[in-house]
Amino acid sequence: MAMIWTASYETGVPLMDNQHKELFKHMDALTDKSKSGQILQSLEYLSQYIDKHFREEQDLHASCKYPQRDAHKKLHVEFVAAYRKLRSEFENSPGKEAIMSMRINRNAVEWLKNHIYGPDKTFAKYYFSLPGNVDPKAKLSAASPFTRRAAPEAAPAKSFGLPSLGHKTDPLSSADQEVLRRVPAQALADELVRRSDAATRGETSPRSVAGTGLTH
Repeated sequence: MAMIWTASYETGVPLMDNQHKELFKHMDALTDKSKSGQILQSLEYLSQYIDKHFREEQDLHASCKYPQRDAHKKLHVEFVAAYRKLRSEFENSPGKEAIMSMRINRNAVEWLKNHIYGPDKTFAKYYFSLPGNVDPKAKLSAASPFTRRAAPEAAPAKSFGLPSLGHKTDPLSSADQEVLRRVPAQALADELVRRSDAATRGETSPRSVAGTGLTH
């Protein structure tokens, strides 16, 4: 199974991402080896690098006082045990080296992908929640000209020479207030607009409003 690094695997934590890229490269190389000696050499390198990666990642967890570090370490221990078992089977399967290397590759790749998308990214969220740790992906997103920004607040209607519909031009009588409970919403909206226009024109004479019972 090919291991192609893409941005979707990035956690944003440099130590983890750099070492994950190295693991991808050497896991992918397993399928390119044609001789037993070359495959064994790659397996040995992977074994040592996996130990290094897990140790340094666990040190990072400890330095951050990561609450889930014990459960995360258990996953590492389980993977190492499974990897060593597969490697032992490879060494004891003469003539089946190519098949075994592909099997190791497939299992290791699937485990690493799931581990990055799950536990490692969960840790990264915790890591960037700590003071002083800034997620580089968040910085890039904030700097992007395509980042959606909040729309500016609309200027009050008065700034365009129009009376604001929220501006109280005159108090409603108790009779009008009773009508408000009965008239259709659209009729009320029309009436508010009419009153606003009338106030702009300086009209003061009362007029009845058809369908509402309101007078002005």
